Amino acid sequence: MSKQCKAEVQEKGMSFLRTRRCKRKVYKDGYCALHHPDTVAKREERKEDRHTKARQTSRDMFELIKKLQNRIQDLEEENKTIREENFQLKNSRTQF
Repeated sequence: MSKQCKAEVQEKGMSFLRTRRCKRKVYKDGYCALHHPDTVAKREERKEDRHTKARQTSRDMFELIKKLQNRIQDLEEENKTIREENFQLKNSRTQF
């Protein structure tokens, strides 16, 4: 039995795809602790959880921004009607 991990890894610093065998010691089933399929699956699951949380946070922020934009638009319209009413009221007073 080989004492070297059987995973293929990309050479460091190579701009083109060139692989070599991992030099780490065997942990279980011929793989090192980093490349063992169980470890890889757990790592991918944690990464997917982080991305899911980030996407949900982005969606929540987008919804909040939309609500705030709608509220700002409503307030601007309300402000416009109040200004128009005040202008009409002011003009009606000066006509006497």
